[in-house]
Amino acid sequence: MNQGDFQDRRSHLLRDSLRYHFLLVVLFIVGGAVAGVGLALARPATYSSSTTLLVTQIPGNPYGPTLTSSNSDTLEMLQTEAVAVTSQHVLKHVVSALPLDVTPDKLRSHTVVVVPPNTQALQITYTGSDRALAPRVANSIARQYLAVRLHQAHSAVRSQIRSVAGQLKSARTALVQATARQAPSVATLRASVIDLQGRMATLTAQATSPGRVLTQGTTPSGSQTLHRVIYGLAGLAVGALLGVGAAVWRERRTDLIRSPLDLQDYELPAPVSTIPGAALDDTAMRQLRMRLSAHTRSHESVGLVGLASGQSLRFGVMLARSLAAGGKSVVLVDGTGTDPRHRDVLGAGAEAGLSEALLTNKVPTTLAVDSDFDYVPAGRSPQESSEYFVEERAAKILHSISENHDLTLIACMPPDTIEGEALARLSGSVLLLVQLNKTSHFDLGAALRSFSSQGLRLGGVFVLPRRL
Repeated sequence: MNQGDFQDRRSHLLRDSLRYHFLLVVLFIVGGAVAGVGLALARPATYSSSTTLLVTQIPGNPYGPTLTSSNSDTLEMLQTEAVAVTSQHVLKHVVSALPLDVTPDKLRSHTVVVVPPNTQALQITYTGSDRALAPRVANSIARQYLAVRLHQAHSAVRSQIRSVAGQLKSARTALVQATARQAPSVATLRASVIDLQGRMATLTAQATSPGRVLTQGTTPSGSQTLHRVIYGLAGLAVGALLGVGAAVWRERRTDLIRSPLDLQDYELPAPVSTIPGAALDDTAMRQLRMRLSAHTRSHESVGLVGLASGQSLRFGVMLARSLAAGGKSVVLVDGTGTDPRHRDVLGAGAEAGLSEALLTNKVPTTLAVDSDFDYVPAGRSPQESSEYFVEERAAKILHSISENHDLTLIACMPPDTIEGEALARLSGSVLLLVQLNKTSHFDLGAALRSFSSQGLRLGGVFVLPRRL
């Protein structure tokens, strides 16, 4: 593929990526708007309406405010009145009068009655999802409460009138009898009759006003449609933010390296070699021999750092076989045993290997794979032995293995893991593996930053094919 063809392909991939991200953002926006409307339907808007009424003293009310009450007593009495507003008796009349399809207990949970400071009034507030119904309920509660107080006052007055009427009748009868006998108690009985007549006149003229409404409840502003629109717009905005965030995250995480020319965007401190396929051609072999000649002469070890699970081990097997076919004595050490998705591609997972050597501080026995290609598997206890990667015994074991081979390859985990960092430090140099259509720009950038911060020597970058 020439430079022009690559640029065309790269532009096409960029357009596809932008189209995908645009659709992703649109999907989040639509989803957010639908979620907002759904939330608005599940939690409809509420509307509050308040009615204020003046509380007056009425006959027969044991907790009504009086002119002789102290401020604290009056406040306590008014607060008692506030509780009485939402009594079962009052709310049953409200439910029947409107009528409402709720229970008095449900109606009570939506009603709040407070005593405004420094007043002898009650403020009744009803909150519900029906905008037109809210003022009707608040006003009905006030009317029904006043009706209950009026009935209470009339009942008390009638009871007092009946009592005084009975006393007056008895006094008149006694007066007639005393007058007929010309008894000395006539004057006293006459005075008693006059007093009872005066009390009767007072009771008959007694005021029984339960109070009056000072302000009627009014229809609150707003509508359910506006409520849904607001929630929908809020959901749309949140969806847009989430969509942009998801697109940016995906762009960073899945913006894959698709060609060796993509690496031209990086200032790599090491040369780049492209592996054309599952076997190395003559050009790749010549580059490898030149790249690894210094390590081969000194019997050093080379760390293979992959950025995906199993990547370094698979490429290590391919590289070791290609070098062994060229007459080099190569040993591959599997240092990826602590990877949760570890799989021994050579089928030696049940064999003793590096982990047992670290636990016993002895040089492991290598397994012969091909002519000039030996292998040290991860072993059966990689989790228990991983702590020894940072001790001197690991360096001694790798040095002992290297003495008997031209080149030692160590399959390492990514550099952001403690095992990967420890094994990379034990290697003479590190070869970074970049697999086309598998390695993302984000992972490559993170690995290069890790190498720089850890002071590791990057000996080269291998660009691997999509399939190993």
